[in-house]
Amino acid sequence: MSIDEGQSVALMAVGRDPGSDDLTFTWSFGDGTPDASTIYYDNGVSPDPYPSPEVNPITMTDTATRMYSSVGTYTITLTVLDDDGGSTTMTLMIQIG
Repeated sequence: MSIDEGQSVALMAVGRDPGSDDLTFTWSFGDGTPDASTIYYDNGVSPDPYPSPEVNPITMTDTATRMYSSVGTYTITLTVLDDDGGSTTMTLMIQIG
């Protein structure tokens, strides 16, 4: 993927958990800036107790936006973690300039 310098990059990911887990999406943009994290609670308001008390599957969509100000190749990493310790990671290479 190639993007012009100074142009915004919009990212979207969908995470699913078949149990009743809260999901944390963490984006690393590969440019030295702090990671961006968002927690989605299965019940919508507060963390699940451990272990989760019931089965209530969750599907959440998370978005992130980044503007790269320097030409180069960057590795974007997304990690989705559930509250029982399960996780998955995806990476994407992006060319700026």
